[in-house]
Amino acid sequence: MNTPKRADVILKGIPLSPGLAEGRICRVRSVPFQKTGGGGAASDPAGEEERFSRARERALEELKALEEATRQTLGSDKAAIFQAHQWMAQDPLLVDGVASGIREGQSAEDALVETTLALKAQFEALSDPYFRERAADILDVGQRLHRILTGSEDLSRLPEEDCLLAVEELAPSDAALLGTKKGVRGVLTAEGGPTSHFAILLKSLELPGISGLPLRDDLFVPGETALCDGETGEVVVSPSEETRSRFRDRMEQQERTRSRLKAGIDAPARTRDGHSVGLWGNIASPHDASGVLDAGGTGVGLFRTEFLFMGRTTPPDEEEQFQAYREALTALAPFPVTIRTLDAGGDKEVPYVKGLVGEEANPFLGLRALRVCLQHPDLFRTQLRALVRASAHGNLRVMLPLVSSLWEVRQARTLLEEVRAECRDQGHPTAERIPLGIMVEVPSAAILADRLAREVDFFSVGTNDLIQYTLAVDRQNPRLLSWYDPFHPAVLRLLALTAQGARAAGVEVGMCGEMAGDRLALPLLVALGYDDLSMSSARIPWVKETLLRLDRPSCQALWEEVQGMESGSAIRDRLAAFQEATGE
Repeated sequence: MNTPKRADVILKGIPLSPGLAEGRICRVRSVPFQKTGGGGAASDPAGEEERFSRARERALEELKALEEATRQTLGSDKAAIFQAHQWMAQDPLLVDGVASGIREGQSAEDALVETTLALKAQFEALSDPYFRERAADILDVGQRLHRILTGSEDLSRLPEEDCLLAVEELAPSDAALLGTKKGVRGVLTAEGGPTSHFAILLKSLELPGISGLPLRDDLFVPGETALCDGETGEVVVSPSEETRSRFRDRMEQQERTRSRLKAGIDAPARTRDGHSVGLWGNIASPHDASGVLDAGGTGVGLFRTEFLFMGRTTPPDEEEQFQAYREALTALAPFPVTIRTLDAGGDKEVPYVKGLVGEEANPFLGLRALRVCLQHPDLFRTQLRALVRASAHGNLRVMLPLVSSLWEVRQARTLLEEVRAECRDQGHPTAERIPLGIMVEVPSAAILADRLAREVDFFSVGTNDLIQYTLAVDRQNPRLLSWYDPFHPAVLRLLALTAQGARAAGVEVGMCGEMAGDRLALPLLVALGYDDLSMSSARIPWVKETLLRLDRPSCQALWEEVQGMESGSAIRDRLAAFQEATGE
């Protein structure tokens, strides 16, 4: 008896990145990284050593290609990890360890697993936090070599035709690789949250993404067609012709919308009644600057400088930082570029900084961001000198992360002024004025907004952390996603308090967290008087289209209405109804 072909298997996950995609399921999985006890070396140790040597050569070729491709698409900062992995693949501790295991009668695979795990354990046991962090990189390199030896699947060999990548989770090197793969139309994962760095990367690449999916073999069959809706988090596996036809109609509409948005990128970003809002881009390297302009952005609200520090044993020196900042400022001139000082710690692991800070029981509440810079002024001064020197080449704004007290701002400003005077004495040209602002991302900063506004030139709300700290919710934990709510009444009150404090002191107030690119939130941000919203460049045209349909009196009336609501879900429903009524 033949089993009838299944159709329209609908699965619901967590939306990571918006968009629609159709493709065949590309199920990527690896052979378990464990010893099997398989033979081979005992009878032919020379052959096993030769296999391992060829695997290393192949791994180095892959890593060099990945380094170059990533440098071209995502910048040198993200490419650095692949350079570090090349060094590790050639490290005598690894190479000699595997050779020794083979000579003792193990297969190349088993010798590699044993050596890698032994090295990983040794590094994890070291007292130096930086070297402890290298354990994850050693495992990444070992797994790459193991994949080559076993012939298992990997992202570098994904098909060029349309595919939906289905993978349990991604290593840092895998996530960066997505930017170089033209055949990937969407990503389906078991792990990951909407404010994770992986989700942010997907948005910047304009790839739909969904997490929290049960990637069982009976549900995700390689080669089977699936539909991905990154807006709703819905996946349809083996869609019927009728479902597929309706979905393709939606995809065609999506493309028409994109074409329409592209045609309107030069339109002023303002409401129907003439209220202007700056729509800016978030970038992680100078290479991203052109994407902001291409999307119709009129500035950068967040340059994440921590990416310059990642994947390296020492921090970038003054000259390297100066070149990066100058490149971004020159590319965007005369538009403003807001460069955030080093924001390391929490979910932004920078090995060098980890070595300075040491192990902490709770890194999110520990020595991170501005706290590290103030405790290590030499590190901070180097960055400030590079920023001050770069200020002569464009419209620079310097932004301090994780401010919680007035004294932090005053101390940072003192250092900035000292460095500026020092650079001028040494003959470096600098801007006449360098605006200094802060990120509002902890409740204390929002509560003290009226006082802090007297000390700075602008505010930018980092909603990802503000929501996390206000609601005591780890935004990286997928089990807590129902508690992580941008529309929670407490969060909205803090947004209002911040805007009021800024207005009273006459300073600009903006937003650079993920909420800035959420069209559902836009009417409330207009009502509260946010001057600029900074987001993934790909989101700028979409937010602009929504902005053009709004008028400020209606937005203010909506804000008055939602203030009386008691839950984020009720507020969200009201915002959705408002969006529908305005023609979305």
